[in-house]
Amino acid sequence: MSPLLKDYLNQRIVIVTTDGDCYIATLEGYDKSVNLLISDVRRRSDGELVSIALTLRGSEVVLCGLLTNDQPEKLGPLPMLKDTKNKIADEYLIWEEALKTSSSR
Repeated sequence: MSPLLKDYLNQRIVIVTTDGDCYIATLEGYDKSVNLLISDVRRRSDGELVSIALTLRGSEVVLCGLLTNDQPEKLGPLPMLKDTKNKIADEYLIWEEALKTSSSR
């Protein structure tokens, strides 16, 4: 992904994060881990300014694409994207049981 990002430098991009958030921003820089340095960060749904400058870890980025001139920066109300972190309630209890089972064999 990183070699292609150089084509997006200093241009408006769309970013979807693992939290399901969708942002529009200007790509200022990146590294080999796809950590992104972005500016003029706005929510895609309502155009509200989130931050003047922001660094996103590569592990938080699901999608990064170029926003073309014919695409609107603000889309209006959008359905909330599903959280992609796969949180499991009381996960530690499941692992405790799995470890008990495997150690008793």
